Amino acid sequence: MIRRRLNGPALALIAQISATAAISLLAIHTAGAGTASVAVQAAAFLIGAVALWAASRTGRPGRGPRLIVALAILVVAVLMLTTGVEMQGAHRWLALGPVLIHPASLLGAPLLWLVAQDADDVWTAGVAALAILTFGLGFDGAASLAFAVATTGLLTAARGSWKTLAPLAALSWILALWGLTRSQALPRVPYVEDVVPMVWAVAPVLGVAAVIALILLSAPLLWMGWRARGIGAAVGLAMGGFWIGLSAANLLGAYPAPVVGYGASPVIGWLVAIGLAMATARRTRFQ
Repeated sequence: MIRRRLNGPALALIAQISATAAISLLAIHTAGAGTASVAVQAAAFLIGAVALWAASRTGRPGRGPRLIVALAILVVAVLMLTTGVEMQGAHRWLALGPVLIHPASLLGAPLLWLVAQDADDVWTAGVAALAILTFGLGFDGAASLAFAVATTGLLTAARGSWKTLAPLAALSWILALWGLTRSQALPRVPYVEDVVPMVWAVAPVLGVAAVIALILLSAPLLWMGWRARGIGAAVGLAMGGFWIGLSAANLLGAYPAPVVGYGASPVIGWLVAIGLAMATARRTRFQ
C-alpha cells in the first residue's frame, strides 16, 4: 500500500524536499554558518515537514474562517511593523526568543491561498491588501516582489475576478518597485544573502546544486497548479509565483536566498505552501 501511494509525483516531491534540505544545510555550513545556525535550519525542515503534512489535509474554509485567518495575518504584519526588530530602518522580523521570524515568507503563501479560495470575496481580498501593504511598508522589497508575481499569477488564473485581484496586483507591483529601488543599507551575510556565490567560489559542484535547488523551489507548486483546475490552478500559480519572486529578489538586492540560504521562516513557509497546494489540488481533482 505504501509503495502504491509513494510513486511518481509523490516520490519526486519527497526527493526534491530531501535534496533541498541536504543542499541547504551543506551550503550554509560551507558559507560560514555556525553549528547553531545549521541546527536551527535542520529543525526548520523537520517542523516544516510536519506542517506540510497538516496543511495537506486542510479543507476549504468558509468565508468567516477565511476572513478571521486573514485578519490574524494582518495583525502579525502590524506587530512586525510596530514592535518588531528594526535593522537599519527595515522592519521585517519578529523575535521569537533568539530566533528572528520573517512573517512575510512564513505567512505570505497562506494569505494568497485564502484569497484564491474565492477570488470574488471583497472582504478577504481587502484584508489581504492591507497585509501586503503592511509588509511592504517594512521596506521588504523581496516580499513585495513575491506578492506582485503571485497576484499576477492569481489574476491570470481567475480571469473573471479583475475587480478584486487587479488592485492587489497593482498595489504589490508599486510596493515592489519602491522597495527594490530604494538604497539597501542592510549588510549582506555570507550564508544568508550571499550563500550561492560564496558556495560557488568554495565548492563549485555544491554551488551548481544550490542554484538548481533555488530555481526549482516553485516547480511543485506550478506543477500542481498546471494539473488542477479552477481554484487548484489559481493556488498553484499564486504560490508558485510567490517563491519565484522571493528567489528573484535575491538577485536584485540584499535579500535572502529563500530555503537554500539560512532562515527558518522561508523553509517552513515553503513546505506549508506545498501542503496547501496539495490539499487544494486533491480536492479539485475529487470534485
